[in-house]
Amino acid sequence: MITTTEITDVKKRIIEESLKLFMKYGVKSITMNEIAQSCGISKRTLYENFEDKDELLSICVKTMNAHSRNENQLLEDKSKSVLDFFMQSVQQLGEKTSQVNPTFFRELHKFHPNIAKEQLEHVENTVIPHMTALIQKGIAEGVFRTDINIELIIRLLLSQFDHIINSDFIEKVKVPVPQIFQTVILHFVRSIATQKGLKNIEAFGKIK
Repeated sequence: MITTTEITDVKKRIIEESLKLFMKYGVKSITMNEIAQSCGISKRTLYENFEDKDELLSICVKTMNAHSRNENQLLEDKSKSVLDFFMQSVQQLGEKTSQVNPTFFRELHKFHPNIAKEQLEHVENTVIPHMTALIQKGIAEGVFRTDINIELIIRLLLSQFDHIINSDFIEKVKVPVPQIFQTVILHFVRSIATQKGLKNIEAFGKIK
């Protein structure tokens, strides 16, 4: 008889392996059969844990968001200031995006609209409030300007990411994806920085 603990371990392994496959190859090309083979389990075991690909993908995206939150929190905890956090995030973002197939989010929106909607809700309920708090902290530290519309600049930033992901922008510019996202974040931080903030940014050196 399979214990509850064993079932939980199998489910976790399926989620982690599926997430790796989706992020490496995109969403559309990966089948449930390939996931089962990659996990070393039968399709029956896979479907005993997940009703269909949509349910598995939804949990994978939620897991990805949870990993991202944990990584950001660890980075935030060890950062000396908000600006330090942002600058280190630029480096970290480069490492993350280099591991993700550019079609991942594009296919998510095109072929799995319900999951894309869940992701938008995550952005509204978690990402935007967190970024708002960080910018407010940066204002208090004197590195970000007081005359900015915080919600507007955050939504402008996110709209840039959305355009980059869901258009042929990446193919057109022919620049490595990490460099694209690093440039967007770096320009964003510079655009809202005070003179004190700009001096601190320069102290970090150029992002390559």
